[in-house]
Amino acid sequence: MEKLQKFSRRKFLEYLTKATLGGSFLALILKFKGDQLGFKKILKEYLQEIKQKSTESWDLKKENELKQIQKLLANRDWIKVLENKFLMASFYWSEGFWQKLEKDLRMNNSKKNVGNQNEPIIQKSFYWEIKKLLSPQIKNEFYKFLITYASQKFSFEKTSSETKLSLPLKKFIIPEGKNHPDALDIFTDEGEPIFSITNGLVVLADKNWKENDYFSSHSMLGGNAVIIFDPQGKRFFRYAHLDKVEVNVGQIVLAGEVIGTVGHTGINAQKPGHGNHLHLEINKIVQDKNNNFKVISLKSEQIKKLINKIKISKNENSN
Repeated sequence: MEKLQKFSRRKFLEYLTKATLGGSFLALILKFKGDQLGFKKILKEYLQEIKQKSTESWDLKKENELKQIQKLLANRDWIKVLENKFLMASFYWSEGFWQKLEKDLRMNNSKKNVGNQNEPIIQKSFYWEIKKLLSPQIKNEFYKFLITYASQKFSFEKTSSETKLSLPLKKFIIPEGKNHPDALDIFTDEGEPIFSITNGLVVLADKNWKENDYFSSHSMLGGNAVIIFDPQGKRFFRYAHLDKVEVNVGQIVLAGEVIGTVGHTGINAQKPGHGNHLHLEINKIVQDKNNNFKVISLKSEQIKKLINKIKISKNENSN
């Protein structure tokens, strides 16, 4: 018992290594069962140290990523912009998203929660730094490029850019009542193929979401996701919580083409009872009274009406 009372950090790390290599964390706990207070204290310190190192690593990556983004924007390297998921997502996010993000950050700061931030706030603060770099001139130049580039891709590949619409899933349920304000959760079985609703250019394709890796996806909440831009309708279609992603950035897809499968990736979707659905958003590029481009989100009811319209059209054509 005397030895157990002299529980040390060195011994903890030594036995932690052995337990990890041996695949038995339980053995580590039992080894020091006579000194529970010492064990809990050292374990807590160890986990805090890991968290601190993770935060420092994220801060360094964030700093490097912001430098790269600044360089891309300064050079107006729009093709490379399409390959940068964080920058592309920033051009995708709507005015409503930025307003909510600012509110969330302000509320978080008022709680003086610095150093104990949760994951979404960490990633949101990163996006806010990117937003500061997006002047009206830069946004106008990028959206003009994107509309022209996507249209030319269709022409070059001799594919009609005429807007054609397809249902995103073969079988699904859209529940009545509460849904997202500016998105739609469409329920179905996991593993079901997801089809592109429209012809378009793939501008984002996140395939490797990892729960604790802030750089694995443009959205830790959305998980694996695909964003497709329809140049004729000037609309973005975002599909989130995917399992497999079957397309790549820069690829032209047609309405009805498989782009992935339904999954439960993302912080919330991975929780028990939160999977079995496709998260769908539609954002549209518009111009304000000063002819500056901006992005607005379709409301959930508008998305639902579009899905129902496609469904009715499909049923009429099959009769």
